[in-house]
Order: sequence, then C-alpha cells, then structure tokens
Amino acid sequence: MKNLTYIGKSLYSNKAILDNRKKPWYFALIFFLLGVFLPWIPEMHRGYTKDGASFLTQQANCEIDKGLTMLVESDGFAQLVVSEDKGQYRLNMDGLGNATFQSEKVNLEASGYDEEYNGTNTFSLAKAYYEDGASIGTNDNQGKSFPISAYITSNNLQSGEAHSFYFDAMMTDAELIDPSTNKDESSTTEDVTYEDNGNTYFLLAYYIPTLDTSTATGSQYLVNFIYSVILNVNKDGTEVGNYPHSFVVFARNSVSLYTYPIRSSKKNRAGTQYVGSFSDAAKALNPSPNSNLKSLLTQGENEERANILTNLKAFFHGGIRKETIDRTWLNIAILTGVYVGLALLSSLILLILQKRKTSVYRDSTYWDCVKESVTFAFTPSVLSMAVGFMSFEFGVGALVLCILFRIIWSNSKICPPKPTDNKPLYQARS
Repeated sequence: MKNLTYIGKSLYSNKAILDNRKKPWYFALIFFLLGVFLPWIPEMHRGYTKDGASFLTQQANCEIDKGLTMLVESDGFAQLVVSEDKGQYRLNMDGLGNATFQSEKVNLEASGYDEEYNGTNTFSLAKAYYEDGASIGTNDNQGKSFPISAYITSNNLQSGEAHSFYFDAMMTDAELIDPSTNKDESSTTEDVTYEDNGNTYFLLAYYIPTLDTSTATGSQYLVNFIYSVILNVNKDGTEVGNYPHSFVVFARNSVSLYTYPIRSSKKNRAGTQYVGSFSDAAKALNPSPNSNLKSLLTQGENEERANILTNLKAFFHGGIRKETIDRTWLNIAILTGVYVGLALLSSLILLILQKRKTSVYRDSTYWDCVKESVTFAFTPSVLSMAVGFMSFEFGVGALVLCILFRIIWSNSKICPPKPTDNKPLYQARS
C-alpha cells in the first residue's frame, strides 16, 4: 500500500520523489519504460492509421477525383506500362508519342502553352522540352522549350538535367462549374482576379519518361520543373506567373500531385502535396510483369468509374505507405532520444542542486539523481502523450518544457528558503 501511495504521489509531488530517492531501482525502471513508450502512442497511431489517399475523399478535394478519373480514361494514359526492374516497378512511357487526346482539343494557350507543341495541329499529346540550368531550352526538335524560372536562377538550384515531357489536360467548360462552391474561399479580398478563359481545368498531367527522381539531380530537376514549367515562380519565390491548377507529374519511379481550387487565382496556394514512390504504389495493385496501368486501375467487379476511384485510393495510399512508416519510426527515435537526453541532463542538474550547502538532500548519490530524474519525467511523458495527438511537434515541445519546468520547480524542495524572523514589530525594535 505504501508503494502504491508513493507511485500516486510521484505524479505531482516533487517532495515524495526526493524523500523516496533510496527506493529500489526497479521503481525507477518502471517509470523509465513507461515514460519512454507513452509518447510513442500518438505517433504510432498517426503513422499506422494515416490514409495516404485521403485527399481523394475529402469534401473540399478541388474535384481531384474527377480529374484523376478522367485522366485514367484518357487515351494517353492507356500507353503507360508497369515494368519490373530488380524487384522495383518502373513506369514505362515509351508509347506516349502515339497517344491522342480522348476528347476535344483543349485551349493550351490559355494556360501559357502553345497548341503547336508538336507542330501537327492534331489531337496528339502536347510535347515539350525543359533543360534545367539553361536560360531556355535549345533543342527545337524536342518541341516547345521553357525558360528557367527566376527563382531557380537566383538561388542557383540548377540540376543540369534535360528531359522531354508530354502534357495533357482534363478540363470542362467553365460554365458547367458553380463558382460559388468552388471558388477559393481563402481569397476574400476584392482585388483577386480569377482566370476566365472559357475552360475549367480539373487536372493537368505531365509525363517525363526519362526522369529518375531517386538521384539527387533528378529530384532537384522535378522541383525546378514545377517552379519553372508549371508555376513560373518569380525571383523571390512568393508569386507565380501562371494560373496554378491541380497537377500530377509522372516520372519513371515517382508520382507527384498538387491540388489547387478549381477556380484558380495566382494568389492560390496548394492544398494537398503528394509525392509517392511509383514502385510502392504499383505494388498495391498487384501487377504482373509489363502490366498496363490503365487496366490495373479499371479492374474490378463494380461500375467502372467506381472501380477507378477505389483502385486510385489503393494506388496513392501504397505510394507513401513505406515512407509514412519510416517517418513514424524516425519520429519515435527522436522522441526517445529527447527523453533519454533530458533524463541525463536532469540527473546532472539534480546532482548539482543536491550537493549545494543549503540542500537538505546532500547525501544523495548520482545514482539516486538518475532515479529521481526518470521519475520526475514520467508525468511530463503523460502530458506529452496527450498533446502529441495534436501534432508531433507539440508532443516534443510539451516533453521538453514540462521536464525542465519540473526539475526547476524541485529546487524549492531541495534547497528550501531559510525561515525568517517573524517577531512582532515592537519586539524587533527592542
């Protein structure tokens, strides 16, 4: 019963911990283990239950579900093949040169694109060329070239890579979209000008067949491609030159998707940013060697469009699943390191405090201080667990602040102030 009372009091009473510093070591071990593992709970819950495709089912999803469904149904998408290379899946896009638009030709010029990319005036996929690091692409045989963004130039972020890419657009007539429900609600000022070109873009699709984003230069090229080709970001990186629309970029080994409000303003900012591994995404669809990606995303027993959305959820969720789990355990390692580091730091502070002349616990050893430290840290760990459900950063912050606060607070018990002389005033004068 006495031990249970001690455990209960140790949650809030510094004096109870100090007075019981000679308790057997296994009490401190129990507090230490619980203190380490409790802050893990919100992080593990967040990591293992996270839906990597939640942006498809959110109420305000910028119509990205419609855009992706239209994309899968397009003729160009039918040319994509899932190839296997040393246990990793890659996206083979060699057939895109023969692809055509499924529906009426879109007004590419309205978004800064030239209809004559391929010089044919047909319904072929638009083809272009971007050389990262050059003031403008120079290979006229590759189609239209793009100048490098002022932001890339000013920050010297060039990767030096050059790739051709294909472009497609999922769009509808702007009059078919109700502006009251799709307007960017965050833009409330009257000076915001919305794009008005007769078209509403659900999704822009970019295919870069030769880009490998697993390399440092390839990853940098993708970032610069988005800044230069898609957004045309200014020198400060604060404004965009093109009206931003939701877009997806397919590289050989990755899929990147950014969402914007359907009625686009240059003041808009992306709502969802998704970057996933194509290999992990493809695995979720159980492909056979050289599977057609469109066939994988349309398979199922239900109505075809319902199949596509269901399979897209599995595809995007699988694409970031491994990264999500890896990040979860990295955060857990950070939490554990912070806890152990603070416990050791606290034990040294307690040793210094308890060896002072005014301390009432001068017989304490360093081992006693270690036991006190991990016991002091238990309550902050409980608070960190509770706050950690809000965010990882809040959980770490609560752990650090609460442990340090409690150690500082314990000084009033370790070195209590000397009693003052409270004689009546008339006696003090005599």
